[in-house]
Amino acid sequence: MPRGPLQNADLSLAQFAVLANIADMPGCKVTELADQMKLSTPTVSVAIRKLEEAGWLERKEDAQDARVTHLHLSQKAKTIKQKMERRRDKVIGRFLNRLNEDEQEQLLSLLEKASQD
Repeated sequence: MPRGPLQNADLSLAQFAVLANIADMPGCKVTELADQMKLSTPTVSVAIRKLEEAGWLERKEDAQDARVTHLHLSQKAKTIKQKMERRRDKVIGRFLNRLNEDEQEQLLSLLEKASQD
């Protein structure tokens, strides 16, 4: 059972992934989200409909083209996101506080090396 902000969120891992991607691309279209997640548009559309019904996200009509909608996190999702970010920062802070300055620099260097393409 998840602990922290998501403990009572009633989200599947797939739904959480959809929300995380929308958080990274606020205002994206369904097709853009599907491309980003490497899923079919119908698969993503089903997930979006369920998340919208549960109050996790909102669709907003495009100002120039009413056929186009943009996806945004709801206030409910933004609140959970902020709590999760604070928790993440706290955990990282505790982790880094156990390392001296040289060790922190070495860790950063190794992480940068590991993340290169």
